[in-house]
Amino acid sequence: MNTEELSKHIRELELELLSPDTRRNPAELDKLIDNNFVEIGKSGKVWNKKSVIDALLNEPDTRITITDFSLTKISEDVVLAIYKAYHNHLEDNTSIMSIRSSVWKLSNAGWKIIFHQGTKVSG
Repeated sequence: MNTEELSKHIRELELELLSPDTRRNPAELDKLIDNNFVEIGKSGKVWNKKSVIDALLNEPDTRITITDFSLTKISEDVVLAIYKAYHNHLEDNTSIMSIRSSVWKLSNAGWKIIFHQGTKVSG
């Protein structure tokens, strides 16, 4: 897979993780999230795979879009994705923007996210 194809593929995986249908499906989340996953949330809280899946299953109805996606190849089987995420909370019609970074690793089961960090920003 060339760099452009890989970037498109990882972007699609990020969008899948941001999809409300995936975020409410533990089996789908399990396929995409590595067992050693760590997340540093925009609040500063550290999450593992189980805690993030539990939180996503109870997440309020939110639509998330992304822009400015970029991918950096760290090695043949590890990549870093960085993008802006716009969260529109449908419950109270509020919006939040964050800058997100994700590390994805290729395993026998395909690409899995192993690290994620979101940093809340204004504007």
